[in-house]
Amino acid sequence: MNAPFDPKKAPQLKPTKTVVDCLEDASCVIGTLRSALLHTVTSYEQWGLTDEKTELMLTVSINISKKFLREIDQASLIGFDYLTDFQQQMDGVIVAIEEISKFFLVKSHTVSALYGVYYAVQYIYDNLSECINNSLNTSTPIQ
Repeated sequence: MNAPFDPKKAPQLKPTKTVVDCLEDASCVIGTLRSALLHTVTSYEQWGLTDEKTELMLTVSINISKKFLREIDQASLIGFDYLTDFQQQMDGVIVAIEEISKFFLVKSHTVSALYGVYYAVQYIYDNLSECINNSLNTSTPIQ
């Protein structure tokens, strides 16, 4: 089995100077989240722990990350007014992962994969929010 997601090995954000840099960084970290989620799905399948509730939670999380990627593509056209919506949806991903954690609380061999996903979400939440805020503070607004 592959090692669980390690946020220390995640792609590092470069100092954001422009809107384009911000979008590239955001795509990078959201791609990391998708990888972590897919790794968790694979782990569940290997352990024979998949069920309808878990698959639904993970599918929702993966679909949200896909939506973020589409929104980032749109951001180059519409600006960064989506930041609040992004934060609310990321909170939803964290809630979903916490629910999965509760469901599997007694199964200790799922903990490292779950926490890997949780830390991936926190990494993206913290770094992408900072990245966007920095871009808002240092870039010329998109017309």
